[in-house]
Parts: sequence; C-alpha cells; structure tokens
Amino acid sequence: MQHYFSKIKKIVEVLTKFQGKSKLYVVPFERLQLEIIRNVPSKYRMIVYRRFMLKIANYVAEKEDAKAIVTGDNLGQVASQTLENLNTIYRVSTLPIFSPLIGLNKREIVDLAKKIGTYEYSILPYQDCCSFMISPHPVTRSDPKMIEKFEDSIAVRLEECVNQAKIIEFK
Repeated sequence: MQHYFSKIKKIVEVLTKFQGKSKLYVVPFERLQLEIIRNVPSKYRMIVYRRFMLKIANYVAEKEDAKAIVTGDNLGQVASQTLENLNTIYRVSTLPIFSPLIGLNKREIVDLAKKIGTYEYSILPYQDCCSFMISPHPVTRSDPKMIEKFEDSIAVRLEECVNQAKIIEFK
C-alpha cells in the first residue's frame, strides 16, 4: 500500500504544477471491494466497482462544491471502457463527466504523460485494487439494469467511506 500511495502522491505533485493546488482523497474501500467480490459475478465486477468509485467521486465533489468530474477514460483501451460500459458507469454520476483522453490512442496518451512528467511515475509497478476485480472474460456490453441489481446486494455506506478518507493538500 505504501508504494502505491507514494506513486499516487508523486503523480498529484506533478499535476499540481499545472493547476496551482490539489487535494487528494485517499478513500478506504476494502470493505466495498470484498462486498463486490462476494456478491458480483467476476465478469461484471469491474463495472460495478467503477460505478461505486464514481459514486464516491460524486460524494467528494459535493463536499468540495465541484461542478464536474474528470476521468482518464479512453474509449476501447480496456473492457470497462467500451461505449456500452462507459454509459453504464457514467449514468450513476449526478455531475457532468469530462474525459479529455477519450479519443486518444495509447501512444498519444503515453506521449502526453511523458510531456507533462507523470509517465515515469505511472509505470512504477504496484498491486492495484483492480487486480482483484479483473475477470479473464469481462463483459464488454453491460446491461445497466442488471448492474443495478448487483449493486443492490452491496451493503457498504459510501458516505462512511468518504468520511474516513485521508485528505492531503498540495500547493
């Protein structure tokens, strides 16, 4: 966890140079992950997981009086980023979602990361939370109604996750 946290802090430090200040919320969601693993078939887990992350982002945005959410999504790079799956994921947001990388290819994204200085940190190895969610055969065309039924079986209060977040400010 510490190596991962160090990696994220470095990336936020670099991004802060472009935006003046940043606030990093480190939200504990191990209980949420375990609930998803317990209650959701593996091929749907990443979509459910990403929907919960977006719900958490909406709670954080509300606390910060933000008017939109920005993601690093790129159309078609991974199974959860098909048009159908992004539609299923994004529909839980109460705020507009901006995805500035959506139409770039992998090479363009890598070049941009190198240009702004985040690439060297982004490639550092770590065991991310997604490794627990990845299925050998993830669904690429999710049905939002089915995903909502899976979510109904998850017994974790997202407000509590956000309220337990560690917050780090960068200037």
